[in-house]
Amino acid sequence: MAVVSKTSMNTSGDDELSGKVAAVALDDGGLALVDLETSGADLPIQVIEGPKTKKALSAVTVHTIGNSLYIATGSVDGIVSVLQFDVTELSNSANLVVQFKRNGADISSLTFLRAGEEQSGKLSLLVATMEGLLFEALVGTAEQDPEVKVQIEYAGYDIDACNVVVQRGSEIYSAGKDGHLRRY
Repeated sequence: MAVVSKTSMNTSGDDELSGKVAAVALDDGGLALVDLETSGADLPIQVIEGPKTKKALSAVTVHTIGNSLYIATGSVDGIVSVLQFDVTELSNSANLVVQFKRNGADISSLTFLRAGEEQSGKLSLLVATMEGLLFEALVGTAEQDPEVKVQIEYAGYDIDACNVVVQRGSEIYSAGKDGHLRRY
């Protein structure tokens, strides 16, 4: 699950969940948005109409650029999908920016890189797998350029699972099955 502010709908309030939406990966390969501003058992869940993978989603991350919300999902069969929404509408329909598969390894963690983003209409996406591969993919966001290019391969796992990857400032941290925390 990943949480993003509904920037165009953000209300001023003391509640830290006010104006926020969670993107939730589903076992059926689908994606849902949950409005966290509503409390109680009747949380409004909005299932996104978009390409489903044949297997469960195992990772999700979000990123906003202006009025565009980008959601990247990873599945247990190694498929990474990047979807785009208009934040002002958050309709049930998503535009598929790109979908790719590097190998069949379960995607365990995804995160959009903040440095160097938006250069030439491209986003950097860190992808971690249960096979131990950790890499940065440069993803084209324009319809005419949906190219995916591996930018960097991160070393250190030697087939042990890489469970999580995050960026803090200019540094990238990853943790894996081998019990080590790595800083790049």
